[in-house]
Amino acid sequence: MNDNSEQSLSLGLSLMPSEDFIAAAYELFEAGEVDVLEWSFDMAFARALPEWASSLLSHYSEQSALLGHGVTLSLFSPDWQARQDQWLETLGEELKARRYLQVSEHFGFMTSSSFHDGSPMPLPHSPDALQFAVERLRKLQSFCPCPVGLENLSLVFNREQAFEHGRFLGEVLAAVDGYLVLDIHNLFCLTENFQIEPFKLLESYPLDRVREIHISGGSWFQRPGGRKLRRDTHDGPVPTDLFEWLSELLKLCPNIGFVILERIAGTMQDPRDQSGFRDDYRRLKDVVARFSEERGKARED
Repeated sequence: MNDNSEQSLSLGLSLMPSEDFIAAAYELFEAGEVDVLEWSFDMAFARALPEWASSLLSHYSEQSALLGHGVTLSLFSPDWQARQDQWLETLGEELKARRYLQVSEHFGFMTSSSFHDGSPMPLPHSPDALQFAVERLRKLQSFCPCPVGLENLSLVFNREQAFEHGRFLGEVLAAVDGYLVLDIHNLFCLTENFQIEPFKLLESYPLDRVREIHISGGSWFQRPGGRKLRRDTHDGPVPTDLFEWLSELLKLCPNIGFVILERIAGTMQDPRDQSGFRDDYRRLKDVVARFSEERGKARED
């Protein structure tokens, strides 16, 4: 992976083509506070975009400030389906229409015959699974004229797999020189659900391959007769602890280039939620500014 240690750190948003998103984010765009835009391009594979969303995508593409992030490919499904071939072909057309700096997907699968259809599920860590994952990621790479990466998951089956997940990601990405999208709310889910100290968990992750960090909120699910489960639902404010995590984590990722705030469409109908979204973004902006200033001083020394 190319050394990006001299690259400036950019802060941005994950675009949602919804009225509540633009109501919340318009002020940020108008003030020029959004350095970079991430777009889950497969959200528009089967529907037209609002004109304002298309205009934003064109603008950030022209400014070389557009990141791509897939959601529905299910790259690591055991059975490859015709709709996945179509997905990749449509992605190829999208990459011709707009300029993306990089493209990522989730390190898991969402579909497997009738077994599962929902949140990404983890692969088992084994030599056969490693070979399989490398082959599939190379398939995605063959459609992309830009760096390709994977995002860590919020869901694993046990505490041991929480640690194996980071190591497995590192092995796959090293084999294809890919990058890591480190979602710190996904990490938060693992640390809460399995009672793991966060920076102990991070020791198992390939932090030198982190080019992008995602940060978001989520929700709690009360299991009948059991304890609460933290879920990565992207439908609430960023937990306070994650701002502190980000401040420390940035120092551990020498090739970090982007921090992206995520919030799912339809969850900011109330003006108070929209204001809170902007507050979260500006708090992230302060964290990024402090880090950039410290990194600049370190280079001068």
